[in-house]
Amino acid sequence: MPRKTGYFWLAALLGGWAVDFLFWGKTPGISVLLWVGWILVLGMGLGFLEGIRPSRINLLVVGLAILAGSVPFLRREPFTLFTACVLAFCFLCLLAFSFAKGYWVFYRIRDYVISTLRLIADWFAGALRLKKAPAEDGNVQKPAGKKGVSAFLLVLLGLLLALPLLGIFGALLSSADPVFGSRLADFLKVFNIDNLPEYLLRLFYILVLSYFIAGSFVHAIYNRHDEKPDPAKDGFKPFMSWIPAAVILLLVDLMFLAFVVIQFTYFFGAQSNITAEGYTFSEYARRGFFELVGVAVISLLLVFGLGAITRREGRREQVILSVLIVTLIALVLVILFSSWQRLTLYEQAYGFSRLRSYTTLFIPWLAALLIAVGVMDVTERMHRFALTLVIVIAGFVFSLAILNVDGFIASRNIQRAEQGETLDAFYLASLSADAVPVMFDGYYNGNISKVDQNKLGASLACMSTKYLPVKKNPWQSYNIPEATATALFVANEKTLSQYNLFKSDGLWQVKTSGDTITCFTDWMD
Repeated sequence: MPRKTGYFWLAALLGGWAVDFLFWGKTPGISVLLWVGWILVLGMGLGFLEGIRPSRINLLVVGLAILAGSVPFLRREPFTLFTACVLAFCFLCLLAFSFAKGYWVFYRIRDYVISTLRLIADWFAGALRLKKAPAEDGNVQKPAGKKGVSAFLLVLLGLLLALPLLGIFGALLSSADPVFGSRLADFLKVFNIDNLPEYLLRLFYILVLSYFIAGSFVHAIYNRHDEKPDPAKDGFKPFMSWIPAAVILLLVDLMFLAFVVIQFTYFFGAQSNITAEGYTFSEYARRGFFELVGVAVISLLLVFGLGAITRREGRREQVILSVLIVTLIALVLVILFSSWQRLTLYEQAYGFSRLRSYTTLFIPWLAALLIAVGVMDVTERMHRFALTLVIVIAGFVFSLAILNVDGFIASRNIQRAEQGETLDAFYLASLSADAVPVMFDGYYNGNISKVDQNKLGASLACMSTKYLPVKKNPWQSYNIPEATATALFVANEKTLSQYNLFKSDGLWQVKTSGDTITCFTDWMD
């Protein structure tokens, strides 16, 4: 039971208020990093007051949460920003699962599910454990209800007595100094009765969030179920004979083998063998890579599912199933290579987009997870699958931020234009601020044709409507790519003014090479 309940409520209120202060009406930016850091400070401060320290492994999680929270400060591409925010929240949940002992490292999938459900339950019920603190001397604590009511009434009396005095002094000081009077009038505008519904809504969600945060702090520091899982006792009990599992794996292996044999023709024959089968190069490039990634994901679920429900009573059964599983994983890795090749062909033929870039980055992480599953099955350590999955997911999200997806797309598409391919510059205009420096470099480096340079310049002129004239955004929304992009557009405003940018029917349009193009069209992949 928490001893210093008042501090828990204070920390929870500060956490809820921080959400409103940092995010209400603001685009996420440095605010995400500040909120994550603030919650960590509050939570670890409560642990210090309660005499409970985080485990050493959780210090790593603290660092990873801060790194994930810093991504919205460093990148603006939507999917990267979204996944980083989710990852930062998940790291905070890991800390809540096992703050003092760090047993989440040993969790299996079912343990993560159960721990998540317990945490959600404590969002609603954990704060109820803060109703009163136990007496420090061991005696029954006396009710403090009357004292609390009296203190509240005294504070209310002081406010009522102070209001008339503040009104008199405010009027006199405003009359004496018009600057002070102007500032006081601006301050009082905040309390405009027209804003009352908004204030009530914000107060309501701050209190609700504070309640949930209080429950999270209680769960993290006084988790009654914080025990190390025992794989031998608590694991899912296999119920299916190994023979049906072996038949399933064998048949799937044979189908995958047939597919791989056919694929080898295209691995080494490339475009000539594709066209020999009656398909054009573009038809082959357009099809298959998402389906093959889907095959790999389903195969991963198949291996994990069969491993969970299949009995392996003897060494012979273990070896047979392991051989079939390793064979399946090896074949799936070849299929993933085929998917990678198709995706590469597609990008070479049609250029790069966000979805294709996500998939390009996802395939290596999926391959790494498949290899890890094969190793865990052979070494009989499949209970480490959940931890491996956490590492792979975190690695994928961080690699999105490191890659700079929109900058990568702009760079590769400009490189294609340098090689004589078509430049879809107005797709680039739909990208985020992450792409702006790369696009300016491509515009000025002189390696693309004059036509493509004009198209790229017109795209930049389209993008400039987001940043010019310079808008004063709240500091909580500060983001390095947007600040960099704004500075570049300001510095190149004169250059971009040569492109005839105008607004028609509520849409920005730009004229280039005799064509009128609408800016910021919704692009389909």
